[in-house]
Amino acid sequence: MGLNHRNTVRVILGVTVLAVGIGLLSLLAKGWSALGVVSMCIPLLLGLFHISGSARGTTLIKAIKTKRDHDRDFQTYRAVFEETQLRFNKVHNFDEWWKATTDAAHRLDFVWLNMTVCNRDGSERILRWNRTDGQFTDCESLNVTIPVEQRRLGGPLRMDVEVAAPRSLESAGQRIALFSRMMDEHSLSSLNQSAEKPAWFVNKKDSTTKGQTSQDPEPSTVSDDDPTAMKIGKPSRPVDLADTATSETTNSQSPVVTPVLPDVRVAIVHDFLYTYAGAERVLEQIVNLFPHADLFSLFDFLPEDERGFIQNKPVTTSFLQKLPFARKAHRAYLPLMPLAIEQLDLSRYDLVISSSYMAAKGVITGPDQLHVCYCHSPVRYAWDLQHQYLDESKLGFTPKGLLARAILHYIRNWDARSAAGVDHFVSNSKFIARRIEKLYRRKADVIYPPVAVEDFELAEDKEEFYVTASRLVPYKRIDLVVQAFNQMPDKQLVVIGGGPELEKIKSMAGRNVRVVGHQPFSQMRRHFQMAKGFVFAAKEDFGIVPIEAMACGTPVIAFGQGGALETVRDGETGVLFHQQTTQAIRDAVLDFEQAEIWPAERIRSHAMSFDTVHFRANLSAYVQEVWTNHKNTGLNEPKLFTGKTDPQGEKE
Repeated sequence: MGLNHRNTVRVILGVTVLAVGIGLLSLLAKGWSALGVVSMCIPLLLGLFHISGSARGTTLIKAIKTKRDHDRDFQTYRAVFEETQLRFNKVHNFDEWWKATTDAAHRLDFVWLNMTVCNRDGSERILRWNRTDGQFTDCESLNVTIPVEQRRLGGPLRMDVEVAAPRSLESAGQRIALFSRMMDEHSLSSLNQSAEKPAWFVNKKDSTTKGQTSQDPEPSTVSDDDPTAMKIGKPSRPVDLADTATSETTNSQSPVVTPVLPDVRVAIVHDFLYTYAGAERVLEQIVNLFPHADLFSLFDFLPEDERGFIQNKPVTTSFLQKLPFARKAHRAYLPLMPLAIEQLDLSRYDLVISSSYMAAKGVITGPDQLHVCYCHSPVRYAWDLQHQYLDESKLGFTPKGLLARAILHYIRNWDARSAAGVDHFVSNSKFIARRIEKLYRRKADVIYPPVAVEDFELAEDKEEFYVTASRLVPYKRIDLVVQAFNQMPDKQLVVIGGGPELEKIKSMAGRNVRVVGHQPFSQMRRHFQMAKGFVFAAKEDFGIVPIEAMACGTPVIAFGQGGALETVRDGETGVLFHQQTTQAIRDAVLDFEQAEIWPAERIRSHAMSFDTVHFRANLSAYVQEVWTNHKNTGLNEPKLFTGKTDPQGEKE
């Protein structure tokens, strides 16, 4: 309004005093007359705020409308991103990858896209894609360069893009962020290979010699008439499937397994189906052993193209499946999970196998049914790790924190009760077996979970760096590893993984520590193969990643509690330290380097004892044994008491 600072303050104070006066009047006055006076003052007050520039109705309405339109657009682009992610999972070669990339660019309202490709002779060629619908020709835009990882030696490829910004630069920035994430997670270095090999695939065992490296198929010259046309040229050297296959692909090609108890009616119960992680790897092998079984779960949100590990079986779900927001916020329904799992009707089955880390073991079975539970862990956040989870969630003793504690108390009571319905517990480690005995007062047999060691290749030549890999969350204690190496500037460390602590880890990393974030499987495996040692500071129930490192012939420096005590042999396949401190890690690294040699073959041989073949053999033999004992009911039949006395005066 052109007022100087002093007069501006006076106007604001005057309007504020008037507002306070109206507020006091509304508190002191009573009756309809007071209401009328206040109603007359409100327009005056709003007018004064408008004149002083503190509130402008038209500007506020316009801002709300703009925000609503922006949110609607972002939801649309987010849906495009999720759909394209699923499409990239079906990509098997460069041609399909480029087509999926250009389609994503078109749907995210990109104007053009150029990518520089290196030929084998060292020259460069630019692949181009442009919009042909004439949209966004006269609007603002952003130009960005995005790196794309490749399988060839050398740095990443360079992709230049122009993104239309018809409404706001913020929207364009969000679309660039989505596209960049897509390129990071589905780069050329992580192309999937299907069981049906591309025409240019040659088996390494048949045609390659040791030391050859794989290459991306080189695209042929792009037609000027069709900027999106791409062709695959046959590479001069064969492509190594092992360099590009992900663990998911390898698992989907598991050999045929002889079914166990094919004449028995079997039900398999799993907690949740929405991802493919450690518990789902166990479920995959159980389904392989019992392909005739029916599958049950609290809910099933697996995409259609990711159901191979359960052999595309139909899944019977609970009522949670149909509740609002169950797909994205299923943890909010934790209090309903005990009720939901008990509603699954398994009365027509002879054998029930539950794969449980939350609620699956709580299914109701009868006295003539056999219930075997493979327990990944009792509910961690309800028992001995409750305080850790509450602290990490920053709940404290707030109203929300008190409600969480009440819910966890209810979950503990139900969890202890539900353990009584299990006939035989199987744990994934001796550490979990001790936890089961402590919490449930039940004995548990141990069958180590399957590790896809066949996905990792032995490498005897090591480089002068250490590696650690995990999801970057507090209990993994990656911060301790980084701090330890900060104090050893002559030793190099590579940190692999993403998560909520990524920025924190980056900020504390010294010059000798390289934090690379989430990496494709092929890159992670390469680091495992080349590393001098793998450092692991977490207290895990079992710990699959150290075994994957040992499968590459890489020794492990691990915290000597939890599952690591059972997977790492101190002095043979690695070094154990017994305190979660920076000093303990430093001392362990120094002890590790005192060893003259760590035989890679011996380390890999130890890791092979945890492979999927051993798991299937052990679980198959175990289930058949307990089933045979269950059928031999004579051993467990209750004795009949009649009240009669035999000649010696003893009760029958």
